Amino acid sequence: MAKKKKLSFKEKLHYAFTGRVGGYVIITLIFTALLLFYPGNNLFTWIKARYEIKEQEKLMRKYQIEIMEMDARIKELCTNRDTLEKFARENFHFAKPGEDIYLVE
Repeated sequence: MAKKKKLSFKEKLHYAFTGRVGGYVIITLIFTALLLFYPGNNLFTWIKARYEIKEQEKLMRKYQIEIMEMDARIKELCTNRDTLEKFARENFHFAKPGEDIYLVE
């Protein structure tokens, strides 16, 4: 059985960049460099865009919850007269004739 010769780092590097394997290595390095640094469409832009999409999705969920709460509040104000009266008194300082309103800040 033949002994395998251990290659030094320099020999491994030379082997990697010469011949058939070398072409694949060089093409892979060029492709990787283009993916990372090509202006306008690179990996960093993709990561930033994905982060922004996640933030916008969080905002959408937040606003959808707020809309549902507001719809429920509107339905309650439209159906319950006592709730509507309380809302008008608290937010718009409405009063019945003869009542005094005191604002405390």
